[in-house]
Amino acid sequence: MMNAISERLGRARDERGQSTVEAAIVLPIFLLLILSIAEFSWMLYCDSSLSSAISHMEYSISSADVASYGTDMDALVKDKILESDSILKSGTLTVTNAKVRIEDGDSTRSLPDSDLENFGIQSVNERTTKVNVDANIDFQPAHMFGNLFDVHFTRDVKSSSLAASTFELG
Repeated sequence: MMNAISERLGRARDERGQSTVEAAIVLPIFLLLILSIAEFSWMLYCDSSLSSAISHMEYSISSADVASYGTDMDALVKDKILESDSILKSGTLTVTNAKVRIEDGDSTRSLPDSDLENFGIQSVNERTTKVNVDANIDFQPAHMFGNLFDVHFTRDVKSSSLAASTFELG
């Protein structure tokens, strides 16, 4: 009887040791998988934030901005991108070869045979501001768990967007 009890206790100790060894093998692999998923998700979020900030930058540049920055268009584009999304301040943003052109235009269109003639409106005066931005943008996000991967997001921006449009009925 004593042998049966000590034999069972011996097997229980062996099994406890076995589960500890299994946990020691599986746990680092599991943690690496979880941390890799978190890092990859962070990189996707940074990429999405960069795309959104670039789009917002194109609409937020004004004639006054261009005048105040003088010839340093790289700094203007960088500042406008960083204004758009504060998460980008955690990484390294580099802007090179930036060119910003602002075109103001006026046009008048007549409105023949429209319902507005009943109200004495015969034309539309339109004033538009168009912003053209060309730049090379490189962003290296800050890493959550050390520098496991060397990730850079690069964008060659060549855009033209309508920043403002006002109408005056005449």
